[in-house]
Amino acid sequence: MFSSYFEVDGIEIASSAVDLAKEWDLKTNFIQESVLEFRTSKRYDGIYCYDLLHLFLVKDRKKLIQNCVMHLKEQEAMYFTCFSLRYIVFKRLDSYLGEAI
Repeated sequence: MFSSYFEVDGIEIASSAVDLAKEWDLKTNFIQESVLEFRTSKRYDGIYCYDLLHLFLVKDRKKLIQNCVMHLKEQEAMYFTCFSLRYIVFKRLDSYLGEAI
C-alpha cells in the first residue's frame, strides 16, 4: 500500500467502498466525493488512478484528467491505468476459451 511510504488521500464516491477501504488501510485519508467534483486547495506531488478512466464517458474522462492536472504540483507526475479488452492477456484468454470476452 502506498500509505506505508507516502501521505495518501483516496477519493471514492461510494460510502460502502470508503468504509471497506478504511478497514484495509488505516493510514490513508479517505475522501467521500466524486473525482469529477473534487476540489481542494491542496496540491499533490503525484496522482495515481488505477483502472478508473474506462468507467467514464469521454467527456467525463477529460474532466477527470483536467481536475487531476488542477490538483497537481508543477512538474510532478500523474499515472493512469485503464482496463481494455485489447490487452494481450485478454486476447490470450479469449483464444483459450474460444469465444469473445
